[in-house]
Amino acid sequence: MPSWYDIKELGISEFSEEGVKKALGLDEIAENSKRIKEVLNKELEELGGKSERLFIGGFSQGCCMALHCGLEYDKPLGGIICCSGYLFPVAKESKENSAVPIFISHGEADELLPWKICSLSYAKLENSGHKITKVIEKYLEHSINEKVLSEMKSFFAKLLQAKP
Repeated sequence: MPSWYDIKELGISEFSEEGVKKALGLDEIAENSKRIKEVLNKELEELGGKSERLFIGGFSQGCCMALHCGLEYDKPLGGIICCSGYLFPVAKESKENSAVPIFISHGEADELLPWKICSLSYAKLENSGHKITKVIEKYLEHSINEKVLSEMKSFFAKLLQAKP
């Protein structure tokens, strides 16, 4: 299956840099991060340089990559959308996105990426000044639902209204 990065071990047992190096393909993460940032730069041109109107998001591995790239991006983004994923412990925050708003959705019934484990990866963000909107659904598996989509729409609308 095509993917953003290789998963060498099913299930990350620890969200440490060493644990992730053993479980994930860091080379693929770096390579795809570069490609994603090129797309962000092209989109930024379309927006006339208004980076605060630029959002990035994804689901599962796409969520992980969106969060990784969004936090590292060298221009302030409007927000980052994270659905059913986690933060890589190797992610670095640029000063431009050290307080970027983040939308996180996840299902408590997600067996592929259990919320109890993934939530630990977000602790760094929650303690660092990001405005985080969370939609955690008790019976949701590795998926999204109407409530998540509705809350995501509200997240976009509120942030875009605040940006000229």
